[in-house]
Amino acid sequence: PMRIAEAGAATVANAKAALHASFTANFEAPVLLARAAAEEMLRRDTHGAIVLFSSMQGVFPFEGSLAYSSPKAALVHAARSVIEAGRTIAADLLEAAPTDLAYANGAYAVAGTDRSVTLERVAARCIERGGRADRGLNAAERFEPASPTYPNGCHIAEVELDPETGVVRLVGYAMAQDVGRALNPMVVEGQVIGGVVQGVGEALFERVVLDAQSGQVLSGSFMDYPMPRADDVPSFALDLLEVPCRHNPMGIKSCGEVGATGAPVAVLNAVADALAQFGVRDVPLPATSEAVLRAILAARPAR
Repeated sequence: PMRIAEAGAATVANAKAALHASFTANFEAPVLLARAAAEEMLRRDTHGAIVLFSSMQGVFPFEGSLAYSSPKAALVHAARSVIEAGRTIAADLLEAAPTDLAYANGAYAVAGTDRSVTLERVAARCIERGGRADRGLNAAERFEPASPTYPNGCHIAEVELDPETGVVRLVGYAMAQDVGRALNPMVVEGQVIGGVVQGVGEALFERVVLDAQSGQVLSGSFMDYPMPRADDVPSFALDLLEVPCRHNPMGIKSCGEVGATGAPVAVLNAVADALAQFGVRDVPLPATSEAVLRAILAARPAR
């Protein structure tokens, strides 16, 4: 639901935003949802709009990037419905026909004239007519995506391998990634690169070790289960490609998972290419130094 109160503040009740803000400290979720609402309401950037997220309401069943694309699409529909809900009131205030009004920059205007009224004034008028002061103009919309989003991309990894120790170093990584419409390129880049680092960890470092007899986890701490660190990865070359999605009104696609799915394959293909000269055909996962060295020794002809 979206509500425009007398002071012009837009309140959005969205379960997913509350979940992210409360439980995963994923700060960009409410920020990006706020920007989506403000852009649609004001038809410009977020200046002049206050978007508040209420406490968690309802159930939002999706996780991951789908949890961003669906709420944003629902917000766009709700914002458009709020605008339409205020059109009749704005027409009365301007003494014009609703069909003669155009909405832009947070205000209704009579086409071909300089007469206009702000969305805030329309919300106040709605309350004066008996609407609840904490609601004003309000609308609720539901969005169910007809299909998942399909971001495309190309990931290329370059590794150096020491055959004497089995140590693999990732020395280069480049990617061209389609993300649909990038609402905030800085956040999108962070999500994509963060996913790549996660995928690098899967390919080279992270391994759960269990005791063969008891099933007890032996890699129970980060001393035994290495996570990738800053000095384990190079600087990334990333080219964001914006090919709008056709299944939601904002044209956005998933971007958080693309790095985590593309990186393991790209890195392991590079490792496989490096090991091919030693006769290794079965590349271990993860390609730890011990596993790589064992694979090299096993591939050597017996003396």
